[in-house]
Amino acid sequence: SCAWRSVRRAAARATGVFIAGIEHNRRSLARRLASADALVHGGAAETFGLVVAEALCSGLPVIVPDRGGAVDLAHPAYGETYRYGRVDDLADAMRRLVVRDREGLSVAARAGAHRVRTPEQHFTALFGIYASLEESVPLRRAA
Repeated sequence: SCAWRSVRRAAARATGVFIAGIEHNRRSLARRLASADALVHGGAAETFGLVVAEALCSGLPVIVPDRGGAVDLAHPAYGETYRYGRVDDLADAMRRLVVRDREGLSVAARAGAHRVRTPEQHFTALFGIYASLEESVPLRRAA
């Protein structure tokens, strides 16, 4: 897509930025995660937060938006959050993270991996929330 090409061009001009894209090789993914300083997540539409779960299991600190599935796995012990859509907030979150103790963040991230649920567990809970909302706020049906 046009937006994806734009992101890749911007990353190519930046120092120290790598856009991984889809990685199918588990060993390669593990090496990339282990060599990173942090995972910066930009998506607010993701419902599960799989990439954040993978980062935590690898001991990688995270920077996530305050919306979407990624924030469900966020915790101050191993990461930072920022207001979605606010590049200044993202920059502040990145500055806060890089001055923190990297080894302590990694230990906390691995410990925080206990918060990771299977997709089945996650979606069972999510659909339970939807059902409770439907009960408390009846949906209007088209006439």
